[in-house]
Amino acid sequence: SGGGAITVKEARAVPLGLASSGPAAGAVAAGEIALAAGLPNALGCDMGGTSIDVAVVTEGVPERRHSAVINGMVTGQSAIDVESIGAGGGSMAWIDSRGMLRVGPQSARATPGPVCYGRGGTIPTVTDAMVLLGYIDPDAFVGGTMKLDVDAARAACERLGSQIGYSALETAHGIREIAIAEMGKAMRARISSGGIDVRKYGVIAFGGSGSLFSTSMAMELGLPWVLTPAVASVLSAYGAATADIRRERAQEIDALLPLKDDRAKSVLDELMSLADADLAAQGVAFKNRDLVCEVELRFYRQRSSLTLQLDENGLDSQHLLQRFQSAYSSQYGESSLTSKTPVELSTIRVTGVGKTTRATLPQDLEAVTPGEPLIPKGERSVYMERDQPTTIPVYDANAVRIGHKIPGPALIDNVDTTLWAPAGSYVGLAKGGSLITKFGEAK
Repeated sequence: SGGGAITVKEARAVPLGLASSGPAAGAVAAGEIALAAGLPNALGCDMGGTSIDVAVVTEGVPERRHSAVINGMVTGQSAIDVESIGAGGGSMAWIDSRGMLRVGPQSARATPGPVCYGRGGTIPTVTDAMVLLGYIDPDAFVGGTMKLDVDAARAACERLGSQIGYSALETAHGIREIAIAEMGKAMRARISSGGIDVRKYGVIAFGGSGSLFSTSMAMELGLPWVLTPAVASVLSAYGAATADIRRERAQEIDALLPLKDDRAKSVLDELMSLADADLAAQGVAFKNRDLVCEVELRFYRQRSSLTLQLDENGLDSQHLLQRFQSAYSSQYGESSLTSKTPVELSTIRVTGVGKTTRATLPQDLEAVTPGEPLIPKGERSVYMERDQPTTIPVYDANAVRIGHKIPGPALIDNVDTTLWAPAGSYVGLAKGGSLITKFGEAK
């Protein structure tokens, strides 16, 4: 859950540490993708078959929470802070008691899966809608190894839509619009709760469905760009396979600033020693060990705190006060600050990080003359509006080079995912091999 690797023995002893480890691994990998592209601030959006998981990445590091809530229970466990909403490619459409079209949170999952998979599903899903509308090529799914049944998807959407007087295409269009609205809730929640300046953050879209929906949501929310990693559909697996060893030590202090004695410094030194010993016990060589020291600060008697990583000034009280006030005003607004309420150092935390052998992202990417056009591999009819098909050019993701600029609307197919570039956007290749979609006129 904390985005690091533990041994099988430790996992058996404390299985709670594995809760939501998939989304956590995806968030860690999203941080690597962001740094590789030179765009370190982003919302990592993992969209699979059942949900969308959103994490905030700042300076390449995903935000954490130190009292993770798991299945409604507050724990003392540290975890990557991921917001999840039940809306994904397998989310099923249905009609509620008011006669309204709804999508999710129920999911068809892998079995039986969407109707178009031909595995016995009968209820239309978001994937069925996207196939029927033309966003997904039914003949090229998973590199053409799995043919999708468009007629079955059409029949399922028609059956559902007939209950409220909709055609199959109108139903599919409604499913897509509702799915985008539901997925957008998770992004809006993180933006508002974190006080995020959307001008300074983009989106890293991954998971099988990520790049089909993230571009539309980012454009609507005013975010300037979307990165789609080369390994988008398996980014969580990539993050898990390359995770560093992490060992965390923490102790409550509950001391008011300015600090009156050396107790906090003694606690910090002891925690550093313990964390280093934890890494040594795992066989991590001294040169591969790193210690990350953090403090939690809060206004006296408040429940919520802010976490600050210690810098070269260490536990200097005046410096910590200034950093806390700056961080607090940035997140909650300057009007929320008070000069009379004491600030409390609540917790000191040291995380030992053991560097492991890691996979590397592409570095030497082939380039073309800037602005050189890329020839589409074909075209598809896409129903962007109800009953109004539009011919959209389709490009091969593997043919995009540094310097290419693909104007939207366009579809860019990869073997296991498709990127939708809406009108008003353009797509190129970023450092690290990620496709980057930018919004606004290309200059």
